[in-house]
Amino acid sequence: MTGGGDHPPPPGSDQRQADTSANGAQMKLPTAPIHFPFNKRLGLRGFLIYRISNKLEGSSVNRQQRRAKMKQEGLGKTATSPALEAAFASALRHHQAGRFNEARALYREVAQKNPLHADSLHMLGMIEHHMGHFDTAIGLIKRAIDLNDRVAPYHFNLGRAFEEVRQLDEAAASYRQAVQLWPDNADIYANLGNVLGDLWRLEEAAICFRKALEIEPGFP
Repeated sequence: MTGGGDHPPPPGSDQRQADTSANGAQMKLPTAPIHFPFNKRLGLRGFLIYRISNKLEGSSVNRQQRRAKMKQEGLGKTATSPALEAAFASALRHHQAGRFNEARALYREVAQKNPLHADSLHMLGMIEHHMGHFDTAIGLIKRAIDLNDRVAPYHFNLGRAFEEVRQLDEAAASYRQAVQLWPDNADIYANLGNVLGDLWRLEEAAICFRKALEIEPGFP
């Protein structure tokens, strides 16, 4: 992926305050992309919906590969430990209730005991995002994606973290991955549209916004 960073408007756009129409009247041109109003609703809620429904949550091939790797590295027993799964469920409850320090500690415990537990890495990344540690969040969510690249919320939340550090090209690429895996989700299209707007790819942004409205009329 190419390096991110701020993407200023095209050269001279900040000076283009007005244009002259055929009748000589002054017509203002936009000096910045207009954002689509929306709520970033996926986050934890989206992950839980995705997990409960098992919507595209990894192919059987991915699961078989992970189990084989766990067995090879002696992690199979840890992966199926009822205590570990109980700790993860408890972490989710703390997370939902806004007890982020408690959730963080439990996610870390699960990830340390089972380094192949992608969900715990992803959720720990979300906690770090919430705490403003965006680079740490990016690293954790990338590790989750390395373990399972078929979970849309992983890519979506990676895109959100990239947005926070203004790595917009990377954010757009992450949202595109997410929308391929969850093509009927309006939030993903809205986020992608806003990033494309910031990149001054306005026609592509407009397509995303229209798609969001097709999926969810009246969105947001």
